Amino acid sequence: MELLLGQAFAAHRRRQARRWAGVAGVAAAACAALVVTLMGQTAPKPVPAPPVGPTPATLHDRYAGLVAPFAEAPHVSGRWVLVRGADGKLVANPPNRYGTGDPVVAGRIGRGGVFGTDMFHQDNLICDSPGGKYRIADRGDQLVFESVDDFCVSRVQFFTKTTWISTSVTAYTGPRIPDGRWARDVTVGQLNDVRFWPDAAWKTSNGFSDGTGRIVIEFAGSRWFILFENDQGGLEIRDQGTVRYDALGRWVQNGSTAVEWSIRGETLTTRNAVPVEGLHPLPARDADRGVLEGSWRRVR
Repeated sequence: MELLLGQAFAAHRRRQARRWAGVAGVAAAACAALVVTLMGQTAPKPVPAPPVGPTPATLHDRYAGLVAPFAEAPHVSGRWVLVRGADGKLVANPPNRYGTGDPVVAGRIGRGGVFGTDMFHQDNLICDSPGGKYRIADRGDQLVFESVDDFCVSRVQFFTKTTWISTSVTAYTGPRIPDGRWARDVTVGQLNDVRFWPDAAWKTSNGFSDGTGRIVIEFAGSRWFILFENDQGGLEIRDQGTVRYDALGRWVQNGSTAVEWSIRGETLTTRNAVPVEGLHPLPARDADRGVLEGSWRRVR
C-alpha cells in the first residue's frame, strides 16, 4: 500500500513539474515577443522647443528704414523709425507726409520672436485684412521680418522689403551715386505742384523766362554741384558741397536735406527730400523739393 502511494505521489510531482515548465515556456515566449515588438517600434520624437527669438538684450531701441513707394499707398514711402517700447511693443514714427505724422503702434513682439501687427488696417486704402504675423530676427545692426501669415501685400512689403537698420549706425557702406552729370527739364507748373512759386526775378536768373528750365546735378569725386542752364544755354553753378550719405544711404545735401535716390539704367530718380532727422521744420523747404526731386537722365 505504501509503495502504491509513493508511486502515485511521484507521478503527481512529475505532472506538476511538466505543467510549470509549460507555463514558464509560454511566459518566456511572451516576453520575447514583447521585446521584439518594442524593438520594432520607433521611439516617440521629442517635442521641439519653441524658436529662440530676439531678446531685449539683443534688440536695439530704434531702427530706421527707407520704405519704397508702392502703387497702393505712395504716401507711405519715406523714412520710418521703429521704436521698441515696453512689453515688446513697437511704435512706428512715420514720415511727415503720412497722415498726421504722429507715431502709430506697429504691433508687439511675443515669445519666440513672433510679431503680431494690425498696422495699416485702420487705413482702409492700404489693408482690408485685420492683421498679420511675422517672425523677427536680429542680424547685428539690422532687424529682419519674415512673413508667417499676412494677406495684406502692402504690409508685407513694408516690413519684409525694407532694410531696418539701428539708428546707432552712422556709417554707410552701400552703393553711391556714380560720378557723372544728370539733367532734367522742369516747367514752372511742376514747381508749383510742390508748392514752390518762384517770382519773376528767380525765373529770369535761373533760365525759366519762358516757363521751362533745365536743372543739372553733377557728381565728381567727393564733390557735388547743382547747375542751372541760363537762357543762352550755358550752365551756372547754383550750389555745391561735399558728397555725404547718411546711414540709410540717402544723399545729404549741405548737411541739412536728405534725399532718397535710385538708379535704373541711365535714369537717376530722387524723391522725398526732407530735413535730416533732428532739424526743424519737419517738412522740407518747397524750393528744395522743386529743385532736388525728380527723374534725371544721364548726359555725361
